[in-house]
Amino acid sequence: MSQHEGALVRAEAQVAAVRDDPAARLALMARVFHGPTGRAPRHLPFRRAALSFMRWQARRGVLDPLDASPPGSTWWRSVNERLLRDGCETVALLGGLAGEPSSQAVRLWLEFGARPTGRNWYRAHNASIVGGYLEHRGLAEADSAPERFFMNVALVRVLYAHALVSAPRLALGRLAPLGHLADPRLGMTGVFVSLRRVLPNRYPLDRDVERYIAEEQRLGRMLDYAVIVPRLQRLYEWSADEVAEPRLLELVRDGNPIYAWPFEERHVWRSRQMPFAARVLTRVTRPYRVESTERKNASEVLEIDVADSGGLRVLRLTGELDMAGVDRFERLLTADGSPEAGTFVVDLRRLTFIDSSGLRALIMADQRVRDEGGRFVVVRGPDRVNQVLEMTGVSKQIELVDEPPAG
Repeated sequence: MSQHEGALVRAEAQVAAVRDDPAARLALMARVFHGPTGRAPRHLPFRRAALSFMRWQARRGVLDPLDASPPGSTWWRSVNERLLRDGCETVALLGGLAGEPSSQAVRLWLEFGARPTGRNWYRAHNASIVGGYLEHRGLAEADSAPERFFMNVALVRVLYAHALVSAPRLALGRLAPLGHLADPRLGMTGVFVSLRRVLPNRYPLDRDVERYIAEEQRLGRMLDYAVIVPRLQRLYEWSADEVAEPRLLELVRDGNPIYAWPFEERHVWRSRQMPFAARVLTRVTRPYRVESTERKNASEVLEIDVADSGGLRVLRLTGELDMAGVDRFERLLTADGSPEAGTFVVDLRRLTFIDSSGLRALIMADQRVRDEGGRFVVVRGPDRVNQVLEMTGVSKQIELVDEPPAG
């Protein structure tokens, strides 16, 4: 066995052992989030999101053995195996097995292992999914038209869920603060990535694409056609950059998904009759240009002043707390020398903007500090920031004060 093969060969053997057992596939995916030692408390909260997508596949029967009646889907099984293999290879590498990461997706899984954040989970998960799509295009071409259509819908949904967390202004426009609902740790990811409310739990599909589109429930149809479709081209461009896979752009053309789907039949991605509520939603969520702070360096949009005094750590934030600055905020909050089981204060009085990434960072920091026996306090900011805290319900989850407590 060569040095390069160690971790990868272990992963391939693990996947092969569960290939014809959907329940065993789910169990293997769950074990990935326990890490190489069986104990990974910071990673476990992401397990539910990973399994929600797989459970939907298992219920449809697409992961069933090829000799079952009816047989599973060769394509879905292969894409799922790519995700499993990448996760298992990552655990093997972290456990000390020999080898270099076999793909960019595994490198992103290793980043998630080192820093388990919502953005890093989506980057790793979606890199594996995109890799599976690209690797098995030939298998997709052999499937039926409705199956190929919903392959595109499934990909669009996972890319959009990622954008909700990591680029909320692209995903939701002025409703960006609501993007934190797609945080994989909060249990809502399945709402976006599962198609169980659209498709029957059977494989293969046997009706026309238009019939399935017409029967999609109203909320799901509004999400797809009023919110996601208007930003599809930008979504794919942003996603290709996020997962470092430029070939993703081969799967979209002029804002129309074309994975194993002819561009000439692009009419399925447009709705002829949009209800008034959907037209309003389209306007309200009109995407900001991507050249926003979501692509700026953290130092350009956020300044953080840290002061420690007798068991009290105060972080004074100036500027914008969004995806660009969240990692730095989290590092400084728990940097070496921070007070153990003390009081942590985040002062928002000079903050001008906060998005879903910032809201999520506050919620997770509050939870972490309280779990360790400390106190987490947030000093209210300007009206614009406070309104976001109120509108999203975050104000009810954290301790808010008007002035920093005395040290």
